[in-house]
This record gives sequence, C-alpha cells and structure tokens, in this order.
Amino acid sequence: MATVGRNEPCHCGSGKKYKKCCLSKDSAVDLEALRAERAEEGLRGEILRFATGDRFKDEMPTAYQAYLGGAPDASMLAMGQDQLENIRFLDWFIHEYSHSEKNKSIIDMFDEVRSKALDDEQRKLLVEWKASRLGAFEVESADAGVLKLADVFGDGSYSIEDESACEEVEPGMVMVARVTSSWGKGKLGGAPVLIPAESKQKLVDAVTEAFEKHKEDHADAELSEFASENSHLIIAAAKELA
Repeated sequence: MATVGRNEPCHCGSGKKYKKCCLSKDSAVDLEALRAERAEEGLRGEILRFATGDRFKDEMPTAYQAYLGGAPDASMLAMGQDQLENIRFLDWFIHEYSHSEKNKSIIDMFDEVRSKALDDEQRKLLVEWKASRLGAFEVESADAGVLKLADVFGDGSYSIEDESACEEVEPGMVMVARVTSSWGKGKLGGAPVLIPAESKQKLVDAVTEAFEKHKEDHADAELSEFASENSHLIIAAAKELA
C-alpha cells in the first residue's frame, strides 16, 4: 500500500482524512508486524549461535559425514564454500540430526537449555519451528502468493504463503524443503531444491531403493517414516536431479 499523508483522504474510501480514520489501525498493524519480524530474527539468531558454538564444534564434522551418507572424506571446508549447501546442512543439523551422545536434536537441546531466556512470543515460535518437516513436496498450485504442497512420501498437505516462491515454481514440480510456520502461517525454511516434474519418479526411485535396502534389516519399516528420518538422502537425490 502506498504511503498516505495524515491529511490526505483515507485509503479506505470513507472520505475522512487519514489521521481521523485508519491511521491508528494501520500503525498498530505495522507495529505488530515489526514485533513479529524481530521475534523471528532474534530466535533464528539465537538458535544459529547455539548450534554453531563451541558446544558442538566436535560434533559437527561427525554430523556432516552423516549428512553426506557416511562419506569418509567429507570435508567441512568444502561445505563452507557453497552458501546454499551451508544453509541446507545447518538446517538439517539443527532439526534432524540426533546428537551422538545426547540422542536428541539440536533444536530440542536448545529448547531445554535456552527456552527460559526467551520471551513469550519466541517460545511460541519455537514450538512451531520444532514441529516443522523437511521432505519432498509436489507443487499442486501456486496462486495469489500461496503454495499448495503435497508430501511425496507421506499423506500431508501444506499451504505456504510465499509470493517469491510462487513465481519460481509450476504445478507438478517437486520442492525439497522445510515446511514450517510462524504465527500459524505456513512458510518455507532452509534452502529449497527444485526439480522438474519429469524428474519426480527418479527421486521416488532413488529414495525407494535406499528404503528397500534398509528394510532388509527392518522388516516393519514404513517408507514415510524412513523418508522423514533420512531427509538427507532426499536432499542428495534432489541435488542430482535439479
């Protein structure tokens, strides 16, 4: 919305001057949006500092090796040279990786250690972010700034408010990303990988092949659960197809 002068006609069409009509309401909305943005930025920064601090400096190389499927020559230096890959790894490390000694995710450990120091709004956000999901999602529609996504390996469906993402995708494409929410509104997290619709089956085949090997030792395993617990395999397959 264009800026309206205090003494100009109100944008709502009432005929009143802006200062006598919607100014106070618009100011309250702007302030609320600013507070929400600051809460998100603050919490994101706190989590990132926690995850990249000295507490996990010895754990991160082990995690990066697991992220790359156990590659013995995995180098943290190589990861740091690719900004998008850096974002993807840290997102996975924070939310999906299980600490080798604590057997907990980094974000769960952050919740235990730091949540009491957060304000009420940030604690609410943390609950939402902990419920996020990293996976492969088929684009069902991208209209009016809203993405409709369907989980490729599960039954979930998601509505994401993201105008820029809507401009980059088409129905049928597959997006490997984190679906999360802030203040109840669906959002994307991490650094999404997009693959064309015609490559969807190749992605499914790659993950299914890994699942079948896993099932040899875990007869009761389910594909949806396997995909959720091995999202790094989905990322790796998607990068090959992007």
